[in-house]
Amino acid sequence: MGYNTPILVLNDTADLLRSDANAGPKILDAILESHRTKTQSVTLTNGRLIASPVIVLEPKHADATRLLVVGQNSIEELAELWYCGSKPEDVLKALADKLGYRVVKKNHAKTKE
Repeated sequence: MGYNTPILVLNDTADLLRSDANAGPKILDAILESHRTKTQSVTLTNGRLIASPVIVLEPKHADATRLLVVGQNSIEELAELWYCGSKPEDVLKALADKLGYRVVKKNHAKTKE
């Protein structure tokens, strides 16, 4: 099945992906290095600006389902499951259970008064 690698691109400096001729190889290097270090930032430049608009998270086997939090210019893994089903509701319940929570669907039926 292979591996999957989550990558976060910070849009404010994403134009560096186009202007840094080595952007592709740098991202590939970060993917390969993230096997050992869990997270890698990719530093790119256009000759004037140097920034890290790409964050690479550790690759995991394609059969694993991961719960990731993306926000505030970061990406973080909260949980990982194996063989938890393919229906989104089942995946959500399994991930919540792994984190010690329970997911219960709200009852939207209107009550008669």
